[in-house]
Amino acid sequence: MSVSEAAKVLPTAMDEKTARVLIVSSDRSRVEQYRRSIEPQFAIDLAVGPSIAIGQLQNASKHFGLLYELQDDEEKTKKFLARVREVSPLTVRVLLCSEPQFGQAIRLTNDLDLFGCLPIPCEAPALRKLLTRSYAHHNLATEHQAILRETLGGAVKVLIDVLALVSPTVFSRTSRVTHYVQELAKALGLHQEWQASLASMLYRIGCITLPAETLDNYFSGRVRNGDDQRLIDALPQVTAAMLANIPRIDAIIHIIEGTERLYQHTSRTELIGTLEQERLASFILRAASDFDHHLVCGLSTADALKSMKGSGKYHPEVLKALEKIRPAEQRWTTRIMRVQQLAPGMILAEDVTTLQGMLLMSKGDMVTYAVVEKLNSVAKSSSGITQPFRVLVPTSIEEEDADRFS
Repeated sequence: MSVSEAAKVLPTAMDEKTARVLIVSSDRSRVEQYRRSIEPQFAIDLAVGPSIAIGQLQNASKHFGLLYELQDDEEKTKKFLARVREVSPLTVRVLLCSEPQFGQAIRLTNDLDLFGCLPIPCEAPALRKLLTRSYAHHNLATEHQAILRETLGGAVKVLIDVLALVSPTVFSRTSRVTHYVQELAKALGLHQEWQASLASMLYRIGCITLPAETLDNYFSGRVRNGDDQRLIDALPQVTAAMLANIPRIDAIIHIIEGTERLYQHTSRTELIGTLEQERLASFILRAASDFDHHLVCGLSTADALKSMKGSGKYHPEVLKALEKIRPAEQRWTTRIMRVQQLAPGMILAEDVTTLQGMLLMSKGDMVTYAVVEKLNSVAKSSSGITQPFRVLVPTSIEEEDADRFS
């Protein structure tokens, strides 16, 4: 989509889909002048101060652009506009300034990578033109992010499916951690939830570098050796290094690296709403991963949460949200199936072996497309498979089956 094509989707009449712009100003009369200049193509929302503007952007705001009247305190201006980019990265930022401030505004526009600046008072045609360009830029950025999200998501899913065949102990648990991350992201207002989800899928890639005995001890909660613990503690950095050559996933790498920075190293008075998005995502990922690990090691949900609260390593608001999430294990129904009935997303509830007793997949392993193909191939060979066997079926698949046969 070109810039001209992106601009053509601009609404021509005021309705619930009208493109909205947020203006940060203390001069209500001037804002009313802006409103008369740009309606009905655009709708204006007013924030009388930076803190109010941040609150509106955090609350699932749909503003494509933000107009900010330059203040005398340059440092506050820089911090505010940087925070806007952190909270709502696709919102286009524009400065409004008086004539004596124009040189300063141009410098800030370049330094902060803003979309542009306009003088006050602003002529209606110039304002409409800049907003039209801003809207087109926003549409292009949104489309680009959607393509990136879908492309990366598909590539990561294929990678994890393959790795699940190589090391099912590690990667069969990925879906549970991703479930916790997605639920926490929704509960805590994380805007870039897709990045946190991908980070959760890639988080354990470094585990393939661990010796088999260390890996087994780790997932059974029996790590006693100091050298083994150091290897495990270094996993986020190892994973980040393995991913470093993949383009356009810097944010995902930062989230994984950030899991090393536990809550005890931050201010106890820091609220979720003031955290940078990547930092919040790291808190979420670490809590989700450690919670699942406690469950895998045999702790109950209550005991796992009690242990995490007592450690002081996790943000209390993340743990509070985690308490309200339905554990992944409670979302499954046990069914007895044959190989040809398997579908991606199920979990094996018992070991799957050949007719000769050779282990193919272990209890707890996630069924992926690659696993389905592998087991079907073995079932058709002379080795055969001992079946039927028990599997855990997600609620969503159960509902789809009910709809299909109703």
